[in-house]
Amino acid sequence: MPSLTPAQKQLAEELAEKIFNWERISEDHAAVLRTDPQRLEAVYMQYAADAPPVGFLPPPELLDSSIAQAELDLQSTATTFAERLKAISCCLFLCRVTMTRASLQDAVYLELLRMCTALHDQYYGNLNSQIPVAPPTQLHPLPAKPSRGLEAPATPSDPQVLYPIALPARSFTFDEIGTRARVRVDGAAIAEYRRTPDRLPEYIFVSETPEGLEEAFRVSCILTSGSKEKLFYLVFAGEGAEAVCHSSEEFFELLSSSSRVVNE
Repeated sequence: MPSLTPAQKQLAEELAEKIFNWERISEDHAAVLRTDPQRLEAVYMQYAADAPPVGFLPPPELLDSSIAQAELDLQSTATTFAERLKAISCCLFLCRVTMTRASLQDAVYLELLRMCTALHDQYYGNLNSQIPVAPPTQLHPLPAKPSRGLEAPATPSDPQVLYPIALPARSFTFDEIGTRARVRVDGAAIAEYRRTPDRLPEYIFVSETPEGLEEAFRVSCILTSGSKEKLFYLVFAGEGAEAVCHSSEEFFELLSSSSRVVNE
């Protein structure tokens, strides 16, 4: 793990406390909402119609003011279903922004993850009863945003539904590629990547969009689903500090029309 300065360690600790607090607030409200699923669905449908889409982030110039407003909204006591749903939305927004910003500093981000895990272990380890088993994952009836390359929303049988659609990741730009040489990804290379995918995060790949524009991407991390399928989280150049989940089929289809940037 990269070495931390005292200031970085303090920052990671403060952010971990905030994230853990937002998660607990969110769960407290969610526990109430789960008592009446039909009422929750009706309130959610109305809330989603009036609010920005799931995963929305305001433009950079409005981000700080949006954070301040979300923190202010959480100071109000939520009692109705609509108010509780708004509070959960504020918590998720603050968690996402905080994690995304922290991911820009590798040392702080890794320490933040470690501290968040420690807080979870400390809290749940002190509970007298076991953590309730999560209910089966189901899609909400609202349209789901498909991941890149999908023509339709995922279904409950798709591994992406059971795993995060996106994760914080280190952002990068085309400037990191510069004039470095590129090697076409051929069938032999794809076969090797399928056998040993662990080295994929070392590389940057460049492909072409249907509009004829170049896009660069790299593998941020690889997860294995319960069915043993590999899930690849890709971060695209110039698209922020977020890696989007792709199935193995999607990833290798994208890779088949790509070039690998030669490492210096």
